[in-house]
Amino acid sequence: MKTEHIPGPWKFSPLGKELYIENEAPTLVCDLQFTACADDAERQRVEATARLIAAAPELLEACKLMYADLKAYQDNPGGHIPTSGMLQAFNAIAKATAPQD
Repeated sequence: MKTEHIPGPWKFSPLGKELYIENEAPTLVCDLQFTACADDAERQRVEATARLIAAAPELLEACKLMYADLKAYQDNPGGHIPTSGMLQAFNAIAKATAPQD
C-alpha cells in the first residue's frame, strides 16, 4: 500500500502563538495557532491536538500491525496471540497523550 500522506515520524514545535507539526526533513504537515486571548486551558487543548496530530503516522502503523496480529490469530485460533502491535500501539498512544519533552 502506497503512503499518500507526508512520511512520519512527525513532531510538533511551539513558536510563539503557533505550533508547527513537521517531519524530520523538515516538511510542514500543519500549523495550529492560538487566539490572541488564549488562556492556559485553550493553550493546553491546542497542544493536546498537536500531540495527537503528530502521533498520527505511528497510530496508523500500530493499527495496521494490530489488525495483522488479530487476523493471524483469527486464522489460527487457539495459537499464540501476537503482541507486536500492542507495544507499537502503547508507544503511539503515549506520544499522542503525553507532554512532549
